[in-house]
Amino acid sequence: MDNRASSFSQLRLAELRASGYRPAAWAHLLRASWGQARQTAHAHPHLVRDWRRLAAVLGVLPLGLAAASLRRTSTRTTLRRPWPLVVVTATQLGDIYVHLGMHHQEMGAIHPTLGPAMLLTTIRGWVGGWLLTRFVQHQLLSDEEMTFALAAILLTDLGDGPLAHHTARHPHRRWRSHAVWPGSAKVCRYTSAASSAMRSGWAD
Repeated sequence: MDNRASSFSQLRLAELRASGYRPAAWAHLLRASWGQARQTAHAHPHLVRDWRRLAAVLGVLPLGLAAASLRRTSTRTTLRRPWPLVVVTATQLGDIYVHLGMHHQEMGAIHPTLGPAMLLTTIRGWVGGWLLTRFVQHQLLSDEEMTFALAAILLTDLGDGPLAHHTARHPHRRWRSHAVWPGSAKVCRYTSAASSAMRSGWAD
């Protein structure tokens, strides 16, 4: 993040603290942040194009899950269940959009693209949101869904680190698998624990 983005964030946070975190100050923060995001999007249309590609990818994932669900449940149930996931997906895409201006290189220049590492990170976040909606809705995961979730989380976690270093052109930074495996193992362990809880009826 460059000095301009940092200064903007620091100024808005200082205003928020000075106001005592009142609702009106939060509303002002949201308006100012949205205006800043729109300026960034207008100045860097290439990032917006990448964001739209991400949106297309995340849009296909819920459709695929809905199609798979049709084979197991009624049409009415299939149409009712995805709405929490749609909200989670829209929130994730909105968060990425308003933070487009933070994709800066170390020298301050903005990246020409969001990059493949962001795609993997986004997919991992989406899988986490999907698991959360399933847990909240008391929906058990099938063995195939559990395998998909664990594989997606593990593979994207292993892949986005080296991709980020490669696209950022940091040859002096060597990716170390031992720095990634603990985080991946923790995610898989928590996911497995949540699934086991659901299967044993804790979520009922």
